[in-house]
Amino acid sequence: MTIVDQVKNWYRENVQRFGESLSKVNINSNTADPVRGAVVIEMETRALVASITFWNKGDVCVLGLHKQTKEDMIFDDRTLNPSEDIPTLLDRYFQEIAWQR
Repeated sequence: MTIVDQVKNWYRENVQRFGESLSKVNINSNTADPVRGAVVIEMETRALVASITFWNKGDVCVLGLHKQTKEDMIFDDRTLNPSEDIPTLLDRYFQEIAWQR
């Protein structure tokens, strides 16, 4: 299963847990290319506009923009280790974004 597939599965099964914290959430994916394929989760909370992007090639980028201060936030931007668990990362990213004030 590709990284994009893992993210899409997690999203289907877990996004409702964060429903109260999110005013908007959307997922888009490009799975045509097994290496360059990517999935982007865009979300909005009271405080932030944020995105989580995973590429099949093994990179992740999690960015946010604070609505009031206009401060850019980089939660994560790197190449994943082969042993990292995608669902665990997504849980952490969603919690970090939801907790921002």
